[in-house]
Amino acid sequence: MKSRIWAGLMNLSNTGMYPYDKCIRLNNRLMRFHFSDESTRDLLFKPFSHLEHFRSPMDAVDFIVFVKGGSSSEEPLEIWRNMKRHAINGKVLVQMKSDRIHALFNAESEVLTSLNLNSKIGFYYIPDIKQLPYYEKAAPMRLIMHYFAEFNDMILVHGASVSVDGKAVILAGKGGSGKTTTAIASALSGLEYLGDDYVIIDYRNRTVHSLFCSAKIRWEAHQYIPSVKESSVNSPSDDKSYFFMRDLEEIKIRRDAQIAAIIIPSITPDSTPEIFKSSPLMALLLLSSSTIFQMPGSGIKTLAHLKELLQSVPVYQMTLSESSSVNAKLISNFLNDSSS
Repeated sequence: MKSRIWAGLMNLSNTGMYPYDKCIRLNNRLMRFHFSDESTRDLLFKPFSHLEHFRSPMDAVDFIVFVKGGSSSEEPLEIWRNMKRHAINGKVLVQMKSDRIHALFNAESEVLTSLNLNSKIGFYYIPDIKQLPYYEKAAPMRLIMHYFAEFNDMILVHGASVSVDGKAVILAGKGGSGKTTTAIASALSGLEYLGDDYVIIDYRNRTVHSLFCSAKIRWEAHQYIPSVKESSVNSPSDDKSYFFMRDLEEIKIRRDAQIAAIIIPSITPDSTPEIFKSSPLMALLLLSSSTIFQMPGSGIKTLAHLKELLQSVPVYQMTLSESSSVNAKLISNFLNDSSS
């Protein structure tokens, strides 16, 4: 079954079938995307557009991704149908993994992702691009980006990040802890934006790299930062609103920054907003559990790399104010103080 899946995907890797290509640079590594059609390219490259690199013939590419968007009028790929048959009894994720091949079918999004880990080639297939869920439009190809990071001694983590003059904090926490709202509000207040939900960390050099220029927020959270509501590009029928920070004129997106600290925000009613020292173990538990949950197969290496990072990066907790501007000011002051 595994060899048949990869053989079928290799038959789709003819670049002539993917006439629209784009390239990004991340930590001096290049990834080239080949898209099957123009609309798929425009939809799925936009989250990466702040990282675009205009490649010269002399540039060596470190990773290649083939992206195919289908339509309701097309017969889905046989490989996709084979994987979907295994999504039974409420099984959301179907994995097939060997030393060489990693294939993942997500029954919820109906996306098939596959990678050849030796040749560093990935495939991302959507049977009907018009039915793609909002979260895949905002942050596509996460499994591929996880391996791209891993191959280059980095880790993709579930966390937000903002910075001041190139000194960044990583905001780590469970859903609903306030990290996304805090990151967006901080960016609107003048801090540099690196990500609201996923970032890539070079754990040896203590550097955070922006991955997506998108942002997602629960519709009810717009009451705290109403200025971004009109920028949403999806319907209120989705459980979260998403938009592109790059479309907001006042936002400064930063591609990378030095990590000054990891901050664990929490919504604590009637508490004074403050940042205070915390335990590296708490940060490890939060970052590893949420990251590993969202990146199947990432467990052992992700945990080891996070431990290495936390040996040199201080950890703090932050009690949030109901005022987003107060939270942004608190982070700004913290980063300014850490730079002095």
